Amino acid sequence: MAMTQRQHTNISDGALASKTTRLANDAKIAYALFTGIVKNKIAYPVREYCKNAWEVTPPGKPFLVDLPNRWSPKFRVRDYGPGLSHHFMMHRFPRLGDSTKDGNGVGGVSGWGFGAKSALAYLMEDLMSGSFSVISYREGIAAHYIISLSASGMPEVKHFMDVPTDEDDGLEVSFAVREDDFYAFEESAREILWSFEPRPVVTPDLGFDEPRVTGKGTGWISFNSSTVPFSGPQVRVGPVMYPIDMSEIRDSIGFLQPDDCIIFDVESDSVSPTASREQLQYTSGTKKALAAMITAYEQSFITEIQAKVDNASCYFEACQTFRTETAHLGTNRYSGLRGRVFWNGQPLRAGIDAKVQHLSTGWSSFDRFSRQTLDPSTIGKPKVVVEHSPYASLDRFIALDLVGQNILWARVKKCELPGFMAMCALKEDDIVILDKAPIAKRASTQVGTRANQVRRRRTMTITPDPAHHYTIVRITEGVQTVDLAEGGLKLSKINMYHRNKKDGIDLGNGFTNLRDGTFEHLMESLVRRKIITEKLTILVDTGVDELSDDWSDFGDWIEMRLNDVIDLSKLTPIQEQDRSSDIRHEVRTHAAFIKDEAPQDLRDFKTMFMKVQAELNAQSDRVENENDKAFAVLMMIKPGLAFPTLPSGPSGSQRVNAEFERLMLKYPLFKLIAGSYESYRGDERAAKFRHYFSILANQK
Repeated sequence: MAMTQRQHTNISDGALASKTTRLANDAKIAYALFTGIVKNKIAYPVREYCKNAWEVTPPGKPFLVDLPNRWSPKFRVRDYGPGLSHHFMMHRFPRLGDSTKDGNGVGGVSGWGFGAKSALAYLMEDLMSGSFSVISYREGIAAHYIISLSASGMPEVKHFMDVPTDEDDGLEVSFAVREDDFYAFEESAREILWSFEPRPVVTPDLGFDEPRVTGKGTGWISFNSSTVPFSGPQVRVGPVMYPIDMSEIRDSIGFLQPDDCIIFDVESDSVSPTASREQLQYTSGTKKALAAMITAYEQSFITEIQAKVDNASCYFEACQTFRTETAHLGTNRYSGLRGRVFWNGQPLRAGIDAKVQHLSTGWSSFDRFSRQTLDPSTIGKPKVVVEHSPYASLDRFIALDLVGQNILWARVKKCELPGFMAMCALKEDDIVILDKAPIAKRASTQVGTRANQVRRRRTMTITPDPAHHYTIVRITEGVQTVDLAEGGLKLSKINMYHRNKKDGIDLGNGFTNLRDGTFEHLMESLVRRKIITEKLTILVDTGVDELSDDWSDFGDWIEMRLNDVIDLSKLTPIQEQDRSSDIRHEVRTHAAFIKDEAPQDLRDFKTMFMKVQAELNAQSDRVENENDKAFAVLMMIKPGLAFPTLPSGPSGSQRVNAEFERLMLKYPLFKLIAGSYESYRGDERAAKFRHYFSILANQK
């Protein structure tokens, strides 16, 4: 990849004088380039010379790498490319930033023009000295060159001799290595050359072990982490591998994890390495290319799993298929894919947001309905049974011949049924309505018949009394005769703030516990909105009796009736308030000092300030209607409910604050005169402003 120079637009025409920046000390800059931009001075020349050799060596003839050892203490790379001409060696090779990839159509990775001289990064590190040799084999001639530092400290190419040779064309680069660095060169070569395909012939042999491939697709290959010398996602540009900083990638769904041992292959011009090529530059272009690459990788999994999910016969089988196909991927990938795979337009959820109970195949009876938290992927392909009004449920199951089948039993109000069916991608033919079972008031079957159980039990009576002078509802507790087999409404008394006193109300599973006073306020609200219009007698469940499923939680009764009068589409939204962008206090106080004699731009600013302030005040003016008030009552008993909100949107506050700062720079005495409220008497400050404004007017 030849480096392209950005075209710069001159935006400073008309200057009185100009001077282009120059280098004051070329040797100092050269030293900084070779030692300052590179962190690992050993890996740098290994990577650069091997990469250059890989690019030019023809297929079927791998280049050679000799690692330093006691008998030959030098690092050598020999490629079988075209070699370099004498003219190039003497005129272009010495120039920093000149590359064989510049303008010749050869291509390659990077093209900064530093790599050919990368040995200097190692050789100059300590003593700013050292040399390396280059032999160019071309057309039967071996041209020998030495690159060292001149007296001025700049790299210098010296041509020593040309000798006839029967060696194949190519280039050989070598330099001496300190004995202490032998092992470091070997380890760098092992790490860098691992990703080369094909690999060079290395002496001594590094003995690369074959990695275990765990997955492969278009442009990527993944490995078992214990069989590769790297960790985390990598991108391979040509033969060189770079780690991917996942924090720089914003569009990933989380499927690709930071510890995945995976290599992505990309075109050399799609990403930009740093000048030292030790890592990637996360430019906008690089980020875009990496994001597209990772998205394609993730999409390949989504497409594969989606195809299998599409073959499912029902939503629950689809969830089971998804779970089976992703079980080996781990929790993070499982979660990342969940929102991207659908069945009949519905996402594959981890739970069922409704009152449901699973009756496994082979069941014969149950004590009572017991709400469960169910994962739809774990219940097979159930028959979905919906019950609107609980009554003699077991008798209904018997009447419909459902006993023993795999059942998903849902207690759903009629108004909630469309939402439940949509959530589970159900059609009308997919569900059985339990309420339609052909049973009498008391089915006299052998299974499920219940004898009347008349007992003296504690009850709570709610009596509407709109004409009462003190309260519109009377709540009384007492003991009366109750037929436990008949069913009805129930609640429980609980301890909330007193250890020895039951001072709270439990309306049922999934509802907010209320203090006695709050419960009384709730009853008043229900009477006021004509939810409760006649006396209600509610059983106070102490847990002593085993109540049938004909007893409904009082909370369910309230919720169902409130939902009948609430139109969610007509709730009045609450305007979000972005307090971080409020008009600053200083701006509000100083705007008051802008009078008619002030300059026009200050008066325009005051007009803008007053308009924005009025808009902010209007945002907080929200009038609730009866629909909103009914929803507010429901919020008292149902945790997690909230009014819809309108986004705060782009606030004019920021424009006001910014315009104020601009004007204060233009009128620097304004803040000084304004001061604080205690700085001057009001008339004195006003006089100073009139004088200041008159001076400004006379300057025009």
